[in-house]
Amino acid sequence: FFFFFFFFQAEDGIRDVERSRGLGDVYKRQVHGDPNEDFPMDDKVTALALTTKAQIEAALGTFLNTFNPVSYQFQPVAGLMYRVKIDVGKRMVRACIFVNLPCNGGDIELLSAKYVGC
Repeated sequence: FFFFFFFFQAEDGIRDVERSRGLGDVYKRQVHGDPNEDFPMDDKVTALALTTKAQIEAALGTFLNTFNPVSYQFQPVAGLMYRVKIDVGKRMVRACIFVNLPCNGGDIELLSAKYVGC
């Protein structure tokens, strides 16, 4: 006689203080940033934008005399994705900047930069 016993644990309810309510519950509890919510600039994101200024100028193909970050949006992905709105004089630029997780090197990468409407 052979007996097989299988135990399936949905999600990671063993480690959760709150009792599991079903498959997918862990994903519903994760907090994700709203990519459409604008935040006023802070020192950290301003420094991030200034760090990528040369890359932004290269992507736009022009030197920017005026470079004033105005607001930003962010979304956690496999790091942090920042969409920074920058006043460059008579126009605005939207720069998409990715900051890798510290465990993956913490690299900063400009994904895109383009002119946007006012």
